[in-house]
Amino acid sequence: MSQDILIWERSGQRLVIASFHEDVTAEQMVQAELQWKPHRDAAIERLTSKGMTLREARRLIQHARWDWIVKAQALRERTLDIRCFGIEREDEWQG
Repeated sequence: MSQDILIWERSGQRLVIASFHEDVTAEQMVQAELQWKPHRDAAIERLTSKGMTLREARRLIQHARWDWIVKAQALRERTLDIRCFGIEREDEWQG
């Protein structure tokens, strides 16, 4: 189930409508990982190219150590016994 919410769009400096998903599926989790992993990896690469260690970069980048594909598999296998939720805007996961 999802419902419309307002979130702040930094690039446009305005409130926009997004969807709050109360029960994220394993497939949605994989989709979010595929969307965000390249951004996390690029941010880590920028930091390490400026002399930061990989460990330091991963500590600085939020969620750098997370692998949502592994979490999705645990959700499918029911070994992840938590409720997952997320925010999506224009087919992109925001968090």
